[in-house]
Amino acid sequence: MLVHIKWASHLEGIYCHETDSVLQLRQRIVSAPSIPSEHKQLVHRGLLLQDDMTLGGAGLADDSTVHIVPNEQPFKGKAMYVKTCSGATRSIPVNEHFRIEDLKEEVYCYPR
Repeated sequence: MLVHIKWASHLEGIYCHETDSVLQLRQRIVSAPSIPSEHKQLVHRGLLLQDDMTLGGAGLADDSTVHIVPNEQPFKGKAMYVKTCSGATRSIPVNEHFRIEDLKEEVYCYPR
């Protein structure tokens, strides 16, 4: 499938498979060369994509557009594993400032 990466006014096309991870996609991005790979956060339809998600599991399909959001301070925390009502397990990055309301929002916003 073809995924479009949007950065400022640039649009980059990357061919990938729906079983590829978000981390693999992020490492293949050529756009925004001044930003290190670990500082490039990817957003699709308002959802911040986590590195351990698969592209298909994150809701990406052929001709989807993913936006690069630079993050000067990469997340330093731990993953909390949550099992949803549908039976899917999802990792959510948390730190000491993460609240229960934040966790509920992350679970609710996750594509089904």
